[in-house]
Amino acid sequence: DSDIVNIKVTSNMDGYTHESMGVANANIYCFLCQNDCSNCPAGNNLHIAQLGETVGSCFPASSENNGCQTGFYYSESSICIACAPTCETCGGNESNLCQTCKDTSPVFHIASETDTQGECYSINDENSRCQNTYFSISQNKCLSCASGCKTCTRNGVSDCTTCTEESPILHKIHPLLSTGSCHSQKSEETVCQDHYFL
Repeated sequence: DSDIVNIKVTSNMDGYTHESMGVANANIYCFLCQNDCSNCPAGNNLHIAQLGETVGSCFPASSENNGCQTGFYYSESSICIACAPTCETCGGNESNLCQTCKDTSPVFHIASETDTQGECYSINDENSRCQNTYFSISQNKCLSCASGCKTCTRNGVSDCTTCTEESPILHKIHPLLSTGSCHSQKSEETVCQDHYFL
């Protein structure tokens, strides 16, 4: 009589996988679930690639970032979700709310100067590091233009240099100035806003 059993059993229980091979009634060896985990044991957090996924990897809870590894943020559903590919670190409830940028996407775009979260982009072109509707406030930091501006020099409402399709008419306070405010056509008969002329 031989007690040798030639089977391998792998299952997921409470964040661990166990496998049994060879001898019947042999010891069962348990390993922390690494991939395709649906839950994790105490002291570990489930890390998933994107919101809505139900399986991921277990990692020991870190002392920073609400227990998530770098490159993940802690969600309201008590799991860690991967940041957008351009973010080094992110936060809030969205993966694209970057706190820091990766070297491959070093230009940080924010809506206001007090924002600590924004979006990261690669360098737009040699003349402008910023995407349309943003302007540069430092080497790798861009601030949002005022509403209606496609390009601008600052974020004031009259600092637009070109306008978006939604507000295509640039109103300048003086013909020699290169900046102004962007508006849509006032009416079918009137292009300019009150007190402006073509």
